[in-house]
Amino acid sequence: MYFALAASFFIGDLIQSKSLNIDYRHIAFVLIFCSLFGGLLELVQWFLPNRNTSIYDFLANIAGVLLAVIVNIVIYRIKKVKQNKF
Repeated sequence: MYFALAASFFIGDLIQSKSLNIDYRHIAFVLIFCSLFGGLLELVQWFLPNRNTSIYDFLANIAGVLLAVIVNIVIYRIKKVKQNKF
């Protein structure tokens, strides 16, 4: 789920970006926002009946976000290599 959330931040950039430089500020924003969102949802679950909070769920959320960031960087580099060939 968090892979899809983080990837949705990058989809518009990948489609409309004319510059193939990686924007590390945007990547940092996505990492921070999605991680805080995942942490907040885990914290909210602590107060809900029949739900439990787990640090492993939070780490899985962060792993999904990191995977989306890595995929985004790889796609940008592939697009840059393809553009330089032509």
